[in-house]
Amino acid sequence: QSHGKSQLINQFCPITCGNGCFNTIMDLPFPIPAMVPTLVPTFTPTTLIPTSTPTTLIPTFTPTTLIPTVTPTTLVPTRCPGRKEADRRKEVADRYAASPSDISGSAQQRALDFVITLNPDPCGEDPYDIQRYVAAVFYYSTGGDDWENSGNYLSSEDECNWDGISCNDDNLITSIIHNRNNLVGTLPEELHHLPKLIRIELDDNYLGGTFPEVYTGMSELSSINLDSNKLTGSLPTSMGDLQSLQFLDIDKNDFTGVLPLSMFTINGLEVLDINDNNFSGNLSSEFGNLSNIKYLQLYNNRFDGTIPLSLGSLNEMNTLYLHGNDFTGTMPEEVCALVNKPDFDLIVPCNVCGSCCEGCLNRGGRLGRDELPDFDPFVGWLQGWLETPP
Repeated sequence: QSHGKSQLINQFCPITCGNGCFNTIMDLPFPIPAMVPTLVPTFTPTTLIPTSTPTTLIPTFTPTTLIPTVTPTTLVPTRCPGRKEADRRKEVADRYAASPSDISGSAQQRALDFVITLNPDPCGEDPYDIQRYVAAVFYYSTGGDDWENSGNYLSSEDECNWDGISCNDDNLITSIIHNRNNLVGTLPEELHHLPKLIRIELDDNYLGGTFPEVYTGMSELSSINLDSNKLTGSLPTSMGDLQSLQFLDIDKNDFTGVLPLSMFTINGLEVLDINDNNFSGNLSSEFGNLSNIKYLQLYNNRFDGTIPLSLGSLNEMNTLYLHGNDFTGTMPEEVCALVNKPDFDLIVPCNVCGSCCEGCLNRGGRLGRDELPDFDPFVGWLQGWLETPP
């Protein structure tokens, strides 16, 4: 058998191995190598046995077109996702914190509580929240709980229907009227948030504090009636910004200081009633710019200096009361000539009366309104003016 194997090796080895084949198995070198010859591959070819499942054959995820991952927003609309009552409260408060108003005050906090409680819906977007809030601040700032007549104020009714409030056709507040109603406290700055407010009438109450400067930014305000209160301080220098103002009645308070020059640019002013205060300084010649003035009542103040000649050019005027001041000099003849007009009322200090002495009063004769002679024309005109719808 060895011989037979040798013959086979001799026959085939040159072909497969080339030269150098051994004649017998015994001639093979020892020891036999322990490693597999390099001719045998050390790994399975990737082309024969794929190492992963082809992604084109087995998808690794469910197509989104077959199973939507979210509910379409068109099916479930939301106006304020995640908005809570506390969020709405903060939004309403922030609306006023950026203004001159102070949202942290007691009246402001109570008003905010009222507005939020009245509409508890966290998603509620009520464009009238602002004026409802302002109306509520007015109530709490002026001692509304002790008003003689609060009526339906702070009820669930529309604020346009609350006692003392009137609105226009767009349901925007145009007037606040609470005369002789035991109002105390101070005038709230928040009223300047009412863009269509035309009339404020709060006479014969007990309001203190100063006249809020922010009111001078109320472009449509035409009537301010605050007489017979306890207001103090001077009038803002920006009073002239009230270019729609026709009626200013602030008599019988404790105002001080000089009249701001800007006031004399309000050409539409018809009534300036500032008697029984403590205004001081000279009467400016700029009074002559008030070409539409009808009633000018400056008596019982601390004005001094001479009476300006320009008062005689106010042809629309039919009432001029200057007594109870500290004027010097002599009344200009142009002013005295006004008494020749029909139904003209003129009262001047006797020490400067000149040719007008028939209607004069000394400073010691400080008269109240009820004692002034022939006051009926003014009262009648005023009543008709106030009854005219805003």
